Amino acid sequence: MTKTVDRKKVIQNYNNLITDFMSLQKSISPFITSIDAALSKQQYPLVMSVNKALSQMASDPRLPHLSIISPTVATTLPNMIKLANSAALFRHVSNNVKSVLLKEIITPVSKIAPTINQSKLTTTLSKIEKEAEEVQNDALNLMTHDEASDEITDYFRALADTEISSKNLLKLAEDIGNTLNDSEQTGNPLTQLWEKIKDVFNVIKERIEKIINKIKGIAAGFGDVFLESLKTLKDAITEGKEKILQVFKDISEKFQDFIINLIEQMFKFLGRFGSMAEEKGFAISKIDVKIPSIKFDFVNFGLISIPIPKIDPPDMTVTIQPKTTQK
Repeated sequence: MTKTVDRKKVIQNYNNLITDFMSLQKSISPFITSIDAALSKQQYPLVMSVNKALSQMASDPRLPHLSIISPTVATTLPNMIKLANSAALFRHVSNNVKSVLLKEIITPVSKIAPTINQSKLTTTLSKIEKEAEEVQNDALNLMTHDEASDEITDYFRALADTEISSKNLLKLAEDIGNTLNDSEQTGNPLTQLWEKIKDVFNVIKERIEKIINKIKGIAAGFGDVFLESLKTLKDAITEGKEKILQVFKDISEKFQDFIINLIEQMFKFLGRFGSMAEEKGFAISKIDVKIPSIKFDFVNFGLISIPIPKIDPPDMTVTIQPKTTQK
C-alpha cells in the first residue's frame, strides 16, 4: 500500500521533529559539555552549533533553517526542498551524537557523564533520526518543478558567493599578515589592525549569512560553525600574534569544511533530483555541472604560512521543464 502524504502533514511531522529534538536538548547539553574530547573535529562543532541554535531558536531570527513552521501557514509553503534540507541537519546531528554514545571514545560515557541514561538517549536519538529521514524523504517526494528550479539556482548563487568570500578571506589574511610582519620589523603595535580589516570582515560575514539563509541544511550548519570561528578574530587581535595565528588556522579549516559540505549537499540533491525526475514528470534536457575544485592560496604570517581555501567559479547548466501531455 502506497503511503499518501500531503504538504500539511509533512509540515506537521517537521514540527513534531523539532519539538522532540528540543525536548531532548536538556539531556544532550550536559552530555556534549562532558565529552567534547570524544567528538571528532568535524562532529563536535556542528553538534554544538545545532545545540546552541536550538537554545536560541525562540529569540534569534537569523536561524530560519531551525525555526518551527506554523501549522497555519498555507500548505504551499514552505519550500519542500528547504524543509528536507533542515530535516537532514537534525538527522546528521542525531547520528553524530549517537555514534559517540555507542563508541564510548576515550573514556566510557558512564564515567564522563554518570547522569546520562545512555541506552535511553541512544534510543531517543534513533527515533529522531528515523523521524528526520521520513520528513526528508516525504518532503522531497512533494517537491515541485518550481522548487527544484529554485534550489538549483540557490546552489549556483551560493557557490558564486562562496567564491567571492574566499577571495575576501584571502584579502583579510593578507592584510593581517602584512600588519603582523610590519609590526615585527618596526615594533608598531597592532592597535589599528581591527579598524583596517573590519570592513572586509563584515562583507564576509554578511555574504556567508546570506548563503546560510538560502540553502539550509547540513551545509548551513557548517556555515554557522565557520561564522562562530570568524567572530573570535576580533578578540584574538587584542591578544597578539600567537592567538591570531591560532584563530586564523581554525577559520581556514572551518571555511574548508563549509565549502566541502556545500558542494556535497548540492551533488546529493542533484543525484536525488535526477533519480526522481522521471517519476515527478520533469523533462531534463541537460545537466552539466563542473565539480568545483578546492585549491589553496598561502599567506605568510611571519615564518608561518596559512592555507586559505578557494573554489573555482561555478559552472552549471541544468535545464528542466514539466513534461507536456500529448493530446
